Amino acid sequence: MKHLLALSFLLPFYLSGQCYGSFEVFGAHGRSNEPNTFLRELGLEENYSPVNVNRFGFGASFRLGRQTYARVAMQFSQYGFGWSSNDLRWGTQHDGDGGFDPNLDPDLSSSVKVENRDYYGEGVLALGYQLRTRSSWKPFAEIGGGIGKYIASGSRTEYNFIPNDGGEGLQIEAVDWYRSVGYVGRAGLGTNYVFNDHFAVYGMAVFQQHLRTINRTGSAKIHPWQATLELGVRVFVDPR
Repeated sequence: MKHLLALSFLLPFYLSGQCYGSFEVFGAHGRSNEPNTFLRELGLEENYSPVNVNRFGFGASFRLGRQTYARVAMQFSQYGFGWSSNDLRWGTQHDGDGGFDPNLDPDLSSSVKVENRDYYGEGVLALGYQLRTRSSWKPFAEIGGGIGKYIASGSRTEYNFIPNDGGEGLQIEAVDWYRSVGYVGRAGLGTNYVFNDHFAVYGMAVFQQHLRTINRTGSAKIHPWQATLELGVRVFVDPR
């Protein structure tokens, strides 16, 4: 796995020096969720929702034909989910701060909101097709896949325990029942705006999803997905 990630890191530099193509840097922002079959069976999925995630990296593209190309990239990627409840009740007159208050309404409700994000380092390989146009706008489509190395998870909790308000800061740690390696499928649709023979910017809507469950214990099937808008800068190279 380490050798594959190292190859993904070095390949853009090798390709940009060997054939006509481009070198690019990019960032992306969008939404992600982690569908869970166990929660679906229990009828608890309605409390879960997508969260905002980011993705950024660098890569290189090289021409295969007049309108086709291959692209490799190394990226840092987030997946995640949110969970919330607005109907937590203290039936024992718990005061929400580790104490007991006999005068507290036993039906007093409180709320909690949790956002969890999983961090991956990913190597991506995609094939693309770009339309030939006379304008500076060059629409394209990509399809491909990647290998991701799980790094850690970050969780942030906000709660409102009446009569005490509070919150919990970001906590980052690895989840021991997550697979260390994930396989990702992806598809994208976007357009380049070419300024000249050396420089372009692009935007691309990208959908990525894990192809196998990230839960290695088998107790639930979890296939995280993300839908993002990727924006980047391309520098064209031609060693000839």
